[in-house]
Amino acid sequence: MGGCLSSFHRRNIETPNLWSTSDPSLPSLLGDDLFYVSDLSSQKWKDTVGRHVASSLPQREVDHQEAINELFVTEASHLRLLRVLTVFFYQRMFREKLLSQEELALLFPNLPVLLKIHSSLSESMKTLQEQGPIIHEIGHFMLSQFGGPARKEIQQAVSDFCVNQSKALELIETKLQKDTRFRLIIQEAESNYQCRHHQLKDLILSEMQQLTNYPLLLDNIIKHTDGQSSEHQKLCQARDQCREILQCVKEIVKKAENHHRLETYQMCLDTTSLQWTTNALAAEFKNIDLRSHCLIHEGPLRWRLRKDKTVDLHVLLLENLLLLLQRKDERLVLKCHRKRLWGSSGTWQTISPVLKLNVVLIRSVATDPRAFFVICTTELVPHLYRLVASTPSEKNM
Repeated sequence: MGGCLSSFHRRNIETPNLWSTSDPSLPSLLGDDLFYVSDLSSQKWKDTVGRHVASSLPQREVDHQEAINELFVTEASHLRLLRVLTVFFYQRMFREKLLSQEELALLFPNLPVLLKIHSSLSESMKTLQEQGPIIHEIGHFMLSQFGGPARKEIQQAVSDFCVNQSKALELIETKLQKDTRFRLIIQEAESNYQCRHHQLKDLILSEMQQLTNYPLLLDNIIKHTDGQSSEHQKLCQARDQCREILQCVKEIVKKAENHHRLETYQMCLDTTSLQWTTNALAAEFKNIDLRSHCLIHEGPLRWRLRKDKTVDLHVLLLENLLLLLQRKDERLVLKCHRKRLWGSSGTWQTISPVLKLNVVLIRSVATDPRAFFVICTTELVPHLYRLVASTPSEKNM
């Protein structure tokens, strides 16, 4: 059994092709083979093995088998969603030439790889189920699927599929709004009873959701497993592997999404004020390219320039810079402001909206838990920025 289940099985699906012009890199999926898990999502383990088997076991073991069954059924249901995505959306778009090759690659970057991985995982689970009504151990099996070489394979595959999903969802939304033919065909596909009220965007997001499910499902199995057994230890190791994979994929996706946001911001960035400023720090960034930076955090702040003037900001915290942006129509403006020097009747200071993090000091404002000072030390006359967040927790962030 170990040799059979420790590696991925590749299922050869011998069924007629749904579309005569389908992408040859994808398996042909049709009929019962595609939808064989259509009625499993609500099926209990005791209903599949017979109540006479369940009644002969202690309740702890029944709960253990139900938890394992939930893992297996969830995997089979997810495989079904991937097949629905393939047949009713990818292959339809390919046949109808609804999207360009580049757009198809954005929405379905490595769908054949995901289908193979989840088909093999589901087939291995079915093999375990066929060995008898009671599955005593799955720890070694789950470690083989999410540890070692298999870990690298699934982590890479899910990362590749999810890394540009924010762009993919934006493309879908744009097409639905502006392309009548696209909208009608997608609505027709989504109304098919096999889609079970899932929209295209739901199906695309299902891969990340399934990756999130694995540690939760394993936790449920662990809860019903003897804590002193080697099986418990293996299940904990498999769960931790799944958590690490999930965290790695999330970090990759977040980094890509942040870069995409910077690309978007760059297109509407207005640095006109920096072109003519006398402030040397601000002038240094008159040709700033946000795409060459890494976005750490962003959010709204208010900049209190003086007692009678407050400016609403959208602030970008980059890896080495703090950008104080102002929204104006469709633009994000880096605007220099002027402030009269304290104790001076006629001398004005130009204040930069760009700050270098390595030369600033941060201090809290004792009278306002939402506010903090940023002290810029690069100016000939150091300047104090008073920034106010909407809540104390956002200030702390």
